Amino acid sequence: MCSNDCVSGVQPSYYTDGDVVFQPRKVERSGLSEAVNSHVLIYIHKELALDDVESRYPALHYVLVDDKPRILAAVKDARGSRVTTVFSATGTICA
Repeated sequence: MCSNDCVSGVQPSYYTDGDVVFQPRKVERSGLSEAVNSHVLIYIHKELALDDVESRYPALHYVLVDDKPRILAAVKDARGSRVTTVFSATGTICA
């Protein structure tokens, strides 16, 4: 995870999807919300919310780290060279 001063002029945010009741609690308890100064966006299907993310956090280039290849492929297909996608093997995938 990148701290808020990892790159000058960059605002890290946490962009996730999931249950509208469970996911916010999970993000708060994990410390992720604090790590990104509460710059947290939660959607039911994050790959369908790219326009909203870009309107809230305008940038020339984005980096998306995810453990789901399907999400990474969908975002790369939609945004092409404007996004760098990074696969993060976590949980049972690492076993």
